[in-house]
Amino acid sequence: MAPILHLVPGALARRPEDYVASGGHLVTTYFSGIVDEDDHVWLGGYPGALRDLLGIRIEEFAPLMEGEAVELDLGVSGTLWTDRIDVTDPATEAVAAYKTGDHAGRPAVTTRRTGAGSASYVSTRLGPEGLGALLPRLLDVAGISPELPPGVRGLVDLAIRTDGAHDYWFPINRTDRHVDVSAISGEPVHGPVLARESTLGPRQVRILRRPA
Repeated sequence: MAPILHLVPGALARRPEDYVASGGHLVTTYFSGIVDEDDHVWLGGYPGALRDLLGIRIEEFAPLMEGEAVELDLGVSGTLWTDRIDVTDPATEAVAAYKTGDHAGRPAVTTRRTGAGSASYVSTRLGPEGLGALLPRLLDVAGISPELPPGVRGLVDLAIRTDGAHDYWFPINRTDRHVDVSAISGEPVHGPVLARESTLGPRQVRILRRPA
């Protein structure tokens, strides 16, 4: 994740390309790849040093006024910034498009797949709600699926540790209410009482042992 990567020195310009080529998944945002280490603008259109990697070209920035927003076809809105994006590579696809504003009908979020990797561009500020709608799509591009069952995603955080023989799952309830965690399997290591509990109380954590 490289948001607002405004300054990209010449020596750094190849690193994102190498990272994606080796199977990595890059997500960057508006106002990235603009200048080099001497604050000289990368020529040829924006996002400058990242233009070919992302497979897009931007000739016009369109910052938004305070309080102004644009709608995306994800069902969320963007603020602060928009870009007039032209897709320049057939491998680049629009993940989301603008529904309103000066760039209605144009891409708002793009992804270019290359080999096992990908490079994605987000051209507006989405905020927590917008990121919540977008991230599952970007995770799908990267082939990443959550370990938690659907019913607890967004309510329970999960940390995983391992000793080689077993994995230890730490589901953490970040809410102020009880959450049903019966769909999360594993052997409780706190004691037999927890084995009969199907809910996790507010701000509580459980430790479950599972085969590695």
